[in-house]
Amino acid sequence: MSGSGVWARDPDAILTATRHEEDGAFSVEMTLRNFPQPEPFVIRWEYPCMRRDDDADPTRLKQVKGGRSEEYPVESIVKHLVEPMTPGAWLKACVEECGISRKTFYRRIADAEKAKLIERDGKVWKRRTFTGYPGEKED
Repeated sequence: MSGSGVWARDPDAILTATRHEEDGAFSVEMTLRNFPQPEPFVIRWEYPCMRRDDDADPTRLKQVKGGRSEEYPVESIVKHLVEPMTPGAWLKACVEECGISRKTFYRRIADAEKAKLIERDGKVWKRRTFTGYPGEKED
């Protein structure tokens, strides 16, 4: 891109370097306006230069992990619900055992309820009992 944006200009060449699954390597693709498109290739850092690596597969790109890993899965709080418990007592048991934060604890309660692992009975939470419906898990 160039200028103030008043005039649109197409680039003559675009080089895209994407992380390869091997450390220190990148898969390179080119978009050229006036020449045929070359096949993608891999470059590798070999001090002090990047060098082409024809033995590496340019389609083997590094996979990005989707979001943060779940430090406290739903099962980690449900296992502490051994009997019907108030949310406060249940939170206390989870904090003492695994150090979960209050905010995360209540998010996991919502997840567990959505997954039909727990149910509310008045002011207490309890594990959901198996009713025999198809697709339900047994306690």
